[in-house]
Amino acid sequence: MVITRVRMSGPTFLVIGAQKCGTTWLEAMLRQHPEVFVPATKELHFFDKSYHYDRGLDWYEAHFSAGSEARARGEATPNYFWTTPDEAEKRAGGRSNEQLPQRVAAHYPDVRLIVSLRNPVDRAISAYYHHIRQRRCSPSTRLTEVSDRWGIVSMGHYDVHLERWLGAFRREQLLVLIYEEDVAQNKPTTLRRLFEFIGVDAAHAPARQERRVNRRRSDLHLRLNFYAPPLAALLDAVLPARITQAPRWRIEVTDDERAALAAEFTPHNARLSQLLDRDLPW
Repeated sequence: MVITRVRMSGPTFLVIGAQKCGTTWLEAMLRQHPEVFVPATKELHFFDKSYHYDRGLDWYEAHFSAGSEARARGEATPNYFWTTPDEAEKRAGGRSNEQLPQRVAAHYPDVRLIVSLRNPVDRAISAYYHHIRQRRCSPSTRLTEVSDRWGIVSMGHYDVHLERWLGAFRREQLLVLIYEEDVAQNKPTTLRRLFEFIGVDAAHAPARQERRVNRRRSDLHLRLNFYAPPLAALLDAVLPARITQAPRWRIEVTDDERAALAAEFTPHNARLSQLLDRDLPW
């Protein structure tokens, strides 16, 4: 007897990035739609981490099996958009994912892709604080000392990554949002566009659209968390803002560092504006 393998239901859409650009909010809004299934685990990292990819499609698609009847299924892993860590990151052990878009296309050629992009200077600074919170670098480390690590700068080369994704997918398969205009300011309109893009009822209005997610912790919390995580959690719950927000705890990004980031991103922003045929608010 021949046993035919029945393929599980895979994703019909992916929120691919970018990191620190509102993807947690997007995932929360998608999760509320009655016609959308999103796995319980955010950021499955199937396509960008070899130890997950090597588990195979059965492992990946099992995350979507409970939503096999949903009109749209998808997950949000904002690191998917990051295709090209720079040479310094590669030498330091960073990933090189130039072929990641082709890897996705080989398995799901018709998948819909959602990208949110934010001022790359602000995104880099937010990522810097994120990696302090993750205890990858100390609060005394300057941003310029780690700018070549973890995509702090290279993830903001949006034009490079977008061109690679457009090399593997048709332009109409990508919904590119600009965080400052489409997420921060025009949430209802953007959600209608998003739902229409993935093929579900665009009239659905999720609750708590104005709720902030992934709010950055105070600089005092970041300092304490690096050296004594249990103490940080305890004091964060009881100390008033006048103490946690006091200037003495500030982890500062200087004007010179901001200017250097802006200069780094200027040519990439110009190219991105051409690719999108859209002026950028930053």
